[in-house]
Amino acid sequence: MAGLGEGEWTGPLIWDRVRTILDDAGMSFITIGDDLPVAVTSETRNVPVGLFKALALRDGGCIHQSCDMPPWWCQVMHLDTPHRRGGRLRADSGALGCHHHHSMYDAGRLDLAWVNGKPVLRPPPRE
Repeated sequence: MAGLGEGEWTGPLIWDRVRTILDDAGMSFITIGDDLPVAVTSETRNVPVGLFKALALRDGGCIHQSCDMPPWWCQVMHLDTPHRRGGRLRADSGALGCHHHHSMYDAGRLDLAWVNGKPVLRPPPRE
């Protein structure tokens, strides 16, 4: 299909998103062990494959309690401080979310809870 690219861990991407990824030139990583990047500094908007694989293994896909979106169709969400405010992604500050649930979380329409060491998004309690 014209105008689409596909990455090993991303699924289909529209050309504007591919361009954004390719334009990300200021890349810096925090590495652990065998130099596999597992955290992101504020200089990059791209998630290192090591961190994505760790989140995919832990989360298994979108962390919304009723969503079955697989990891390769998910985005990495900041769970604490957003990127625009200097937030850094690590395994304990990031999680996988489909576009819909990621947007809802960012808009404050979903609550985050940690259940058995895993993050879960769910609707806020009714009052």
